[in-house]
Amino acid sequence: MSCVHYKFKSAVNVETITFDGMHISVADLKKAIIQQKKMGKLMENFDLQLSKPQSFDVYKDTDLIPKNSSVIVARIPVERANKSRSWDSSRIDMSTALSSQKV
Repeated sequence: MSCVHYKFKSAVNVETITFDGMHISVADLKKAIIQQKKMGKLMENFDLQLSKPQSFDVYKDTDLIPKNSSVIVARIPVERANKSRSWDSSRIDMSTALSSQKV
C-alpha cells in the first residue's frame, strides 16, 4: 500500500490517504480527501487546491503525485464561469447531457 500525506493549510494535524500503485492523480486524491473528510455537500461552491509544501508550487489537475509525498490542501472558491471540477465526473457528465438536450 502506498500513501500520500496531506494537511489543510490552516490545520495542525497531518492526514493520510492510502492507495495502490506508484502514484495517484490529483483528481483521484481530491476525490479521496473529500470522501475521507465527508465534505461532499460543502464542496458545491469550492474546489481543492493541492500544492507542494517545500515550494508551494500548485499541482495541475493532470499531474501525478508520487507515493509517500506530502501536499498542502487549500479550499478555494470555484470560478463562476468555470464550475467544472476535474474530480467531479458526475457533474461533468450531467452538464454534457443537459447541453446535448438543448441542441
